[in-house]
Amino acid sequence: MRLVQFVHRCAFLGCLLLLSACGGGSHDSGATTTSSVSTLSFTAATPTSTTPGPQTFTASFSAGTVSLVINHDGPAISNVDYTLHGNTAEITVTPVSPATIGSGIFTSTIVITGYSCANTSCTQLAPGNAETITVTYTIPLNVRFVAPYVGTANKSESVVIRGQGFETFPVQDVQFNGMSATSFNVVNDTQIKATYPTLAAGSYAVTVLTPTISAGPATSNASLVLQNAPSYTATTISYPNSTSQLQRLIYDAERQTLLVARTTSTSTTEIDTFPYSGSWNSGSSSAISGLADITLSTNGQQLLSLSQTDVSLLDPVNLTANTTTAVPALPTGDFYKSLAVTNNNNALVTSGYPGSTATPMYVYSITNETFTQPVGIPTSPVNTPSLNNSIPGISADGSLAVLAQGFSGAGASSIYTFSPATMSFAIVSNQTINQYVALPAVDRAGTTVVLNGTNVYRPDFIVPTPPIVKITLDFTLLGTLPSTTLAVAISPDTTKAYTVDSSTSPPLLRTYDLTYNAAGGAFPQIGSGVSLAGDPGSDIQMTISPDGGTLFIAGTNQIVVQPTP
Repeated sequence: MRLVQFVHRCAFLGCLLLLSACGGGSHDSGATTTSSVSTLSFTAATPTSTTPGPQTFTASFSAGTVSLVINHDGPAISNVDYTLHGNTAEITVTPVSPATIGSGIFTSTIVITGYSCANTSCTQLAPGNAETITVTYTIPLNVRFVAPYVGTANKSESVVIRGQGFETFPVQDVQFNGMSATSFNVVNDTQIKATYPTLAAGSYAVTVLTPTISAGPATSNASLVLQNAPSYTATTISYPNSTSQLQRLIYDAERQTLLVARTTSTSTTEIDTFPYSGSWNSGSSSAISGLADITLSTNGQQLLSLSQTDVSLLDPVNLTANTTTAVPALPTGDFYKSLAVTNNNNALVTSGYPGSTATPMYVYSITNETFTQPVGIPTSPVNTPSLNNSIPGISADGSLAVLAQGFSGAGASSIYTFSPATMSFAIVSNQTINQYVALPAVDRAGTTVVLNGTNVYRPDFIVPTPPIVKITLDFTLLGTLPSTTLAVAISPDTTKAYTVDSSTSPPLLRTYDLTYNAAGGAFPQIGSGVSLAGDPGSDIQMTISPDGGTLFIAGTNQIVVQPTP
């Protein structure tokens, strides 16, 4: 209960003097209060909407009233103010911001009570009637993101839907342009896992349905884009100029465009795009000083570039900068290293140091364009990554990021995972590794992880028996790939691992059967290997198209487009 104000009618002259003049030395007969409204209603479209404007009503009180008390209680109200006009108080009610309380139907009350003098000297007050105004604040659930947001037409697959209010309101259905999901599971208030039906190519609005009595229509900003599987032929793509180091290779499936972050032979760091329209062409190019990494936002509408001075949100087609945010200052000698975007549109940002010292990590909100440091980083010893030069691997649905030590001069270090649902790290209790050969590979749903190009793991989250509440994490070593692996990609159905293998020159593309029960041993190779369309060179990275039909392999020499065997 919040006491807002005592409103004194005689505040400027002194109540006793005024009442003596008006009442002839006797106490007043009582206070009566009436309100112009009995209810107020506020609405916000989503928890991320701007705060609704304040609303005003009036309360009138009888001549015998010497004090007016206004109390308010409940989560909907931020503040109540008043102004006096004779026997009337004009009362203004301001709601809290939607982000403060999230989705739901919230109720607060305002109680107005007038007081009169209970004796002739007015040393005691007597309450009159209490006027109660009920304030209702409605914020429907909303859908913000679906991940991965690009899929293959005529193929049913699972996605993660992120938003708010999924537990606050009873979810009746998940739909894609009005067509129901084949199944869905409400994980928590901000996350639903759903499987969409077989659908033709097109863009599908993702909606979550609740009873009409809940809070009105839910809003959605998420769309699932389904495309026919492309038919790319084996070919090579040349860079505009020579490359000395490759930072990142990305396949933008929605736009059928390859994006490369690289350092040229003249030490310029730049982003280059290669769109496909019957053939691969050189597109946009942008030089960015100190460029470290690039990645797409959760909905693919922005390209993030990480440099040593800022994070920029770029147009993914023409590479023009929309906004730029300065990065937090690092300790002397540290440098920013890499990005990984999770399914709630946050980017995990790692750093490095030319030595074995652990370096800071940050989370960058693409939506709010702000940096935060996860709780306990870097001071708390509990579940705190002590890593240097780590490059996160991220599942296609953005639900699991995996990090390991990336400094080749250090010994094996613990593996960590980062959960966007809790914005926290978990330490893998039974495995250590030094990730400096091949980038981490994680399958679509975060069920299979390949670290250091050789070790294939299954993450096992262990839910303890009460009263212990802390969830721990183990990695089961499913099997191994050859130590000659330069790069690895996992097929979307998690049945195969594709590797670029250095045992021959030029390297071969090899395929391994992940359905085989290797029991920690070597996975069997499928076939004898395939010659690549060209030699990608060093610093090799590889990614796979959402349909699993094409591998994109980049190095210092060129980009190689290779259909999967």
